[in-house]
Amino acid sequence: MTQPALPPPQPRRSRWPDLVDGVIDGGVVAFAVWTLVYEVVLARGGSLWWAGWPWLVLAAALAAGGAVTAHRLRTPDDDEEPPEPGRHRLPLTIGLVVALAVVILLRAAVGYTVLALVSAVVIVVHLAPWLRRRAHAAGRPLDVPGWQHGIAALVSLGLGALASFINHPNADDVFYVNRATWIAQHGTVLQRDTMFGPGRLASADRGGLETPSIEALQGVLAHTFGVTAPTVAYLVCVPVLSALVGWIGWRLLREWAPRRALLAFVTGVVFLLASAQSMVGRFSIDRIWQGKVIAVAVLLPLIWLCLSKLANRPRLRELALLLAAGIALVGLTTTSALVGPVVVGAALVAAAVLRSKGLLLGAVCLAVGPAGNALAQKMTSAAIGDPSVVPATPAETFVIAFGVVGVMALIGYGAAVLGVTLVRGPAAVVIGCGALATAATLLPGILDAADAVTGAGPVVWRLAITLPVWVLVGLLVTVPLPGRVVGLVVPVATAVALVVAVTLGGRWLWSSAAGVDLTARPVWKVDQQALTDVRAAERLSVPPGLWLLPPQQMEILAISKVGPFAVVPRDFYLPNVTDPAVHVDERHILYRLVHGEVVSVPRVRDALGLLDVSLACVPADDAEAVRVLIAAVGDSSLRQVGSMRCHVSRAGRRPGRAT
Repeated sequence: MTQPALPPPQPRRSRWPDLVDGVIDGGVVAFAVWTLVYEVVLARGGSLWWAGWPWLVLAAALAAGGAVTAHRLRTPDDDEEPPEPGRHRLPLTIGLVVALAVVILLRAAVGYTVLALVSAVVIVVHLAPWLRRRAHAAGRPLDVPGWQHGIAALVSLGLGALASFINHPNADDVFYVNRATWIAQHGTVLQRDTMFGPGRLASADRGGLETPSIEALQGVLAHTFGVTAPTVAYLVCVPVLSALVGWIGWRLLREWAPRRALLAFVTGVVFLLASAQSMVGRFSIDRIWQGKVIAVAVLLPLIWLCLSKLANRPRLRELALLLAAGIALVGLTTTSALVGPVVVGAALVAAAVLRSKGLLLGAVCLAVGPAGNALAQKMTSAAIGDPSVVPATPAETFVIAFGVVGVMALIGYGAAVLGVTLVRGPAAVVIGCGALATAATLLPGILDAADAVTGAGPVVWRLAITLPVWVLVGLLVTVPLPGRVVGLVVPVATAVALVVAVTLGGRWLWSSAAGVDLTARPVWKVDQQALTDVRAAERLSVPPGLWLLPPQQMEILAISKVGPFAVVPRDFYLPNVTDPAVHVDERHILYRLVHGEVVSVPRVRDALGLLDVSLACVPADDAEAVRVLIAAVGDSSLRQVGSMRCHVSRAGRRPGRAT
């Protein structure tokens, strides 16, 4: 009697990627818990130092629990490739792709409204089959080979290592890292300014209610381990979070395109590294220590992953993780009230198209955090940004999000729109709705309406960067083609063509043309000569008072210490300081001096006295500034401190004061 043929043996599933995924998910839950603790302390006042070790223990327990449950909760369906709703005719697809490419390249001539409408047509045409589909057919057993997980892990670790050696100073740290430094040194959570003084002035940032908790966590960890807050931000957060950027991208591709995940992953990483001229690159490993960048580069991709899993296989695990992710989003950026509704709206539309209760519940869970943040901001009459700033136009938004370079903008925006055609299974509807939201930002009035609701004028362009663009670029090499040879050769050729195109048309994140240095070892992400100058100044014996240093040195002083305070930690914030006791005009005078502008000796002398400046330094190579400072302080023997010439006032005696 003939025995029935046995199915071919399936390769043994690698377990360790599930454990890594679970640790990351547990970390998100732990950060959500931290955010809740922070919000309570923010509302009631008090110190956060007590929470350091308890939170670390809880985070370790949640990470371990996530690792265990990630594997145990796996169901047989998790190893099945999601079904396809059916393919469109090839000529129609090619025609739509060509039309989209032409409009992207000619966007300045045809207008961004036309670009948005053509993008919407492409997306809707490819979503149409799901409108008629009511049931999901069984998938085919499928898994990513273990060796591919290993390569993806090495690439992710490589991103973490690379980010540690990239030094691209960012002036926003004068606010962000300064907050962490205040917490590290004082423990208390303040809604007031800590850049110009010890919390006596209203916030000079005008960024709304300070609901983000990430800087507080960096500060508490710094206090707990006896290091500085910049050390935690620059030397600990950077490698860890940069590695997460790569690994979560890998998780997305395993969900969206498991058959060619590794090829797509490598292609997408190359695009990411070549995107120094757009937010695809700048809001990635380039500035990964900042909460707003963590939100875009790490948390939002994880949210899209959870929504995709809910669309394919609804489970309680993803619902719980989305609830935590929504709270974590609040802990990373005040713009959670801006970008959160975009993702939630996309999930709700996808739930309606797919008739998915799981997606509906997921959207509700995700909305809890951003909705609470929006309510808190409204109740305190706070705005996300400066209401006097005009929102970006669609053209400006496109350039900020996707860059001005033709080939990079074509690939990046094209992938954001065409991702709906390449994502496997019902998750295509989720990402398609997200692409529709991105295209909608280019329509007239959308950005103005978002600004009117949230007051996010300076940053309303962030509506256009909610999608994981570099991951979608990787998907371009996964176009399904008939035939074994064609199906292998064409994707590889496409990947090679994309790599060549971005190499020639892009700019690497470590390019000196982008203002970036590659250092010999991991360092603080600040100008290293300016840091040396500040360290040299800190070794001086200086009486209490404000410090006047060149601009970069004052920024670093604000980052590394909260006392002594700089005259102008960053000139961007100075117009927001309105207290007469601060002597804003005099601060402008002194800033002009160290900035290389011509100012008179009497005005400098008076400003030094009124502001009670105890240390006054100018660039040593600025002969005019040196001359003015010598005349203003009556000291012909200025000290050489690093690359500066400095005057240290004697206690009780300041220039411009009667003695």
